[in-house]
Amino acid sequence: MSVQLILYPQSYEGVYNAFSGSPYEAIVNGISFTDLDNTQTYTTTSATPFVDTLTNEPPSIINTWYRFRKNLSGTSAFPTVSLANLVLESNNLNITGVYQQLSNLTIGQPYVVTINISTPQAGGFVKVDAYNGTTIQGSSTSYSSNVTQISKIFIASAPQITIMISYSHPLALNLEISSISALPIGSTTADPILSDGQVILDLYEDEDLPLTLSVDNFKNVAEKVQSYSKAFNLPATKRNNKIFNQIFEITRSDDGAIFSPYKKSECVLKQDGFVLFKGYLRLLDVTDKDGEISYNVNLYSEVIALADY
Repeated sequence: MSVQLILYPQSYEGVYNAFSGSPYEAIVNGISFTDLDNTQTYTTTSATPFVDTLTNEPPSIINTWYRFRKNLSGTSAFPTVSLANLVLESNNLNITGVYQQLSNLTIGQPYVVTINISTPQAGGFVKVDAYNGTTIQGSSTSYSSNVTQISKIFIASAPQITIMISYSHPLALNLEISSISALPIGSTTADPILSDGQVILDLYEDEDLPLTLSVDNFKNVAEKVQSYSKAFNLPATKRNNKIFNQIFEITRSDDGAIFSPYKKSECVLKQDGFVLFKGYLRLLDVTDKDGEISYNVNLYSEVIALADY
């Protein structure tokens, strides 16, 4: 069982934010997918649709999205954008997808492609592959589309590698993707921060998160109980200290991105890739027990009753 507590930045001033992304980001236009509807398209009928697409409609303009499809029965539309989400349409196992040639990669460097899905669809499949020209890098990989996040690791064999992402489903169920990222891993320059500034907090291995989730009571629309957690501790690891800017050090300097316990800190709690809780994290205090420092926090949601809305 994998539990992740993800914290968003308190402000969108600085390098890591929902608009500029990480300075190590290899994917271009992977957050809002601006003007994707006007990019190049290709329809393949080949038994090897991915190689055929790269052969006949290669991504000659680097760092630019291209769109493709293969219709087995009926017609599925080319990928489009809706409310800043990439929309992949599929029906009768038709294939729709996007691809982009990345540039300035470091040969031999492993990269992780992260796809955040806002509308998981049970019964469908997402393929994520890396190509050097028309030669696949590693093995072809298919993932269930019934998840909120997909990660694919590839090793750059050339400075320019093409990433292909496709979706298929037997039913008319569209897949919406909120962001696509490709970041280097395992290097001193790469920090595992996602493109919109999220950071994953370190947790104690044996600690349970005491979470209480609310359920809407439609008999009383004027009230709604918020979800929350009891206080729990986070270890003062090197990573957590960096995220909280070592708030227990009174001599720390303000670098413009200093953590403030008085600001809202949006967070997401995931288990095995599924979102259990969306809300805010509150830093209550910092404890020092026999030289072991820990951050005491809790989670809470901020709800609006229907009557207020």
